[in-house]
Amino acid sequence: MRFNRYKKNFLNISKKNLVVGLSGTIGSGKSTALKFLNNYGCITLSSDEKSRLVLTNKKNCDRILSRYPELSDQGKAIDRKKLAKLIFNDKKAKQFVEDVIHPLVVESIVLDISKLNDSIIVIEVPLMFETGFDELVDLSVVITADRKNILNRLLRRGMSKKDAERRLLNQLSDSFKIDRSDVVIANNGDIDELESDIKMLYEALIKLKPKKE
Repeated sequence: MRFNRYKKNFLNISKKNLVVGLSGTIGSGKSTALKFLNNYGCITLSSDEKSRLVLTNKKNCDRILSRYPELSDQGKAIDRKKLAKLIFNDKKAKQFVEDVIHPLVVESIVLDISKLNDSIIVIEVPLMFETGFDELVDLSVVITADRKNILNRLLRRGMSKKDAERRLLNQLSDSFKIDRSDVVIANNGDIDELESDIKMLYEALIKLKPKKE
């Protein structure tokens, strides 16, 4: 596990809050689920958004550009499209970039939630199981969807079928995530069905939240 040094932080946070990890394959609907949970009153964070912020820091960019100068956007920042292409095709580069970004993302998350009390905190982490982040949270939730539905959603986003299929092949299988999750929500219907399932999840989370002393 990469995040052992943060385990104590999350343990202390969990004594006062319920910390939930939310994950799912690309196109499964996890970001929409996160928005619904936010609407219901959860404190929500996205590790993807945190990663983007990390890459706005010159020091962090320089660490990556020193090894992969071809990622430069011709200024002082990283071209995110070039970065995505690199880590998609080069496992060593992917590992290096993740080793730079992931600890900084976790540190930022800990800073954001360390002073919270009596809250349900939901953190969207696409690579929750790949990185071992599921071991830090109190409860892990995965959003799944049939391959056909996922492909249709990605095509509606403007992604080519070839690119969408390649993205799916590069991700852990749903069965792997399901076996390691505490809660599984299948998102194969319309958005109203997903919202209904998320509402039921929220009602269950309220009951699991630590009681005030």
